[in-house]
Amino acid sequence: SNGPYNNQIETVKYIINEIDVINNQITELINNNLELNDKFKNQSMSDFHLACINPWLKNEISYELSFDSNLNDGYVGAIFKNGRITEINI
Repeated sequence: SNGPYNNQIETVKYIINEIDVINNQITELINNNLELNDKFKNQSMSDFHLACINPWLKNEISYELSFDSNLNDGYVGAIFKNGRITEINI
């Protein structure tokens, strides 16, 4: 079977239900990284909406989350793995 698998569906539901917690994790990681903080400038995660949840690594429960800006063409990309955000790209 090519999926989606039950564990993938459950994780995606978790991501959607816990989006505020995930947004807070992203904000904290951005604030603690000088380079990311400089790129993010005066923006807030409330300026973005979750645009895509894409499986990241086939054998792991990890996903690439894409957030598109509501204000401009900006985006935030994040890797969600083991119940938390592990990487961010702006």
